[in-house]
Amino acid sequence: MASASDSIVKTRVYQGDPLVARKYPSLGIQEIELHPGAVVFDGPVSPRFAVVDYDASNNKLFPPARFQRRQRQFEARPNSPQFRQVNAWAVAQLTLEMYEDPKVLGRRIPWAFPGNRLFILPHAGYWENALYDRKTRTLQFFYFQGQEKPIYTALSHDIISHETGHAILDGIRPLYNEISSPDTAGFHEFIGDATAILLAFSHQAYRKAVIQEARGNLRKDTIVASLADEFGTGLYGSAGRYFLRNAINDMTMSKVRYTWESHVYSEVLTGAFYEILIGLYEKQQDLEARKARKRGARPNRIAALSRAVVHMRRLALRALDYCPPVDISYLDYARALLRADELAYPKDELGYRNVVRRVFRRRGIAATNHELEPEPTPPRDAFETYTFADVDDSTVSAYHFLDRHRRLLEIPPNQDFHVASLYGNAKEGDRLHQMPRELILTYVWEKDILLSGRRYGPLNNQTFPLLCGGTLVMDERANLLYLCRKKDDPEREERLRDYLAYLARQNAIGHVDDPEARDKPFHYELRRGRVSLTQNRLAMHQRRRR
Repeated sequence: MASASDSIVKTRVYQGDPLVARKYPSLGIQEIELHPGAVVFDGPVSPRFAVVDYDASNNKLFPPARFQRRQRQFEARPNSPQFRQVNAWAVAQLTLEMYEDPKVLGRRIPWAFPGNRLFILPHAGYWENALYDRKTRTLQFFYFQGQEKPIYTALSHDIISHETGHAILDGIRPLYNEISSPDTAGFHEFIGDATAILLAFSHQAYRKAVIQEARGNLRKDTIVASLADEFGTGLYGSAGRYFLRNAINDMTMSKVRYTWESHVYSEVLTGAFYEILIGLYEKQQDLEARKARKRGARPNRIAALSRAVVHMRRLALRALDYCPPVDISYLDYARALLRADELAYPKDELGYRNVVRRVFRRRGIAATNHELEPEPTPPRDAFETYTFADVDDSTVSAYHFLDRHRRLLEIPPNQDFHVASLYGNAKEGDRLHQMPRELILTYVWEKDILLSGRRYGPLNNQTFPLLCGGTLVMDERANLLYLCRKKDDPEREERLRDYLAYLARQNAIGHVDDPEARDKPFHYELRRGRVSLTQNRLAMHQRRRR
């Protein structure tokens, strides 16, 4: 029988990137522990990831990193291709473990494609980029010649975790890949940024470095707030501070009203996320200061930051299960975040949720606290008599439950729909106590919209689907804890039409098979007679500099 230690792999990775390591030696190559399962092979290959190290630019296949079974570690010298293989695999594995942790989502996360393994290409080719691609089931990390030396994106903790965050969100809510609004496009980029920040903060050495750099004031720019330092510096040089995006920003919804580019749009939510984290830290700092005064000691800022990060991880990531299955808005996410936290921590003794509400209002995501309230949930007795097993048994059972309650859930009587997902979780609260099990059920349907007019550019005279549906969260007693719906209504249809016309006017849409459309932000193709619009992840990430 295999022991628990048989599933642990010890490996060494960059906790930042080579540039960060030169600035902060404590954030260089450090040993971490992973729990990928007992089945690990040369590559690295594990149950959820497989490294295939093919360099398309040079038509070269690199030998895999060798796994030493007795020591439960890989042979990989620093600066070797094998080290970059292990580094990319390990950070991706660590990212997945963060999401699946019982203190966060408490469940296994599927990929958005058939199969159990996501392929990792650490030397995908020569290009200033990195990406997740569902069609090829890959995370691709490229390399390029920087101002002073070659830059390998497979060595960047930020970039690896950001792209793995895309893959994880795609598994949780695969229809967010169908672009229907600037919020939906921006949300994917926000989750990548939030994932990178949360994973960086999971390392104690990082928390110490941030506290020392900012002298306890996280409202200052720090190494965590600015993402992918080496990537930006490699492109632009060492004069000034360069990075992909900065989490400390003053972006609001009004500032991006006419700028629907997904990376720019994401900065509103990324900025709100980091501002909330700062607010939680300051609450913990005040608590730590009061404790320190009683002891006659100095407050422990690192401990305050650690507690804030743990709660922020739960706050930001648990909300994903409460989000709608399609066409997410930033307001949907704000409501989901508050409700998920309220169910897990009814008392809110430190006033965290007041911080959250204040930030979302300041960013223009909500105008009032009332807007942040979830939509009313039908009472238990409004449904026909049913049990938890009536829904949890299978997607067929879940479909019949929804079908019986079309009127209550406002599903049109003659509308065909399908169950998009059905899953439970087993989350832990503080002090390892088991929280009540939740069941999450999502359902989806499509309404065809004819796009007629020159303003739609290449989409003129095409049929586009208005995605509709909802998310139900139940407890073990079959009480409906949360309901979020995306209805078929004229306002949503008009917003969709205006968005598609805007993208056409910006010349941002190209057919997926058109070689001249390679660098366009959005690609379209016909599926079952309808247009499918997806974000082009092969297009270079927008680069921002300050």
